[in-house]
Amino acid sequence: MEGRMEEHLWLVHQMVASIEIMLVDGYFVKLWVDPETERWIADCPTVKAVVEYASRDEVAAAIPEAMADMLEVLTEMGVPLPPKDV
Repeated sequence: MEGRMEEHLWLVHQMVASIEIMLVDGYFVKLWVDPETERWIADCPTVKAVVEYASRDEVAAAIPEAMADMLEVLTEMGVPLPPKDV
């Protein structure tokens, strides 16, 4: 049990150590490496958009389009757009 806890804490530490924050069109985006898959993830919680790719550059390039797609869907559904973070 203790070994699993130490492994879990190590994975959490690796994930937290890689976190970056960027701003896309007034919305905060978190980027980090998933320590189990070693893939990069970009997440915009306000817009509810997430992408996953092998590299940081790929997620940084892909997240604006994923966010735009989500905002377009919300508009088409008649749902109010989330307020910008900044």
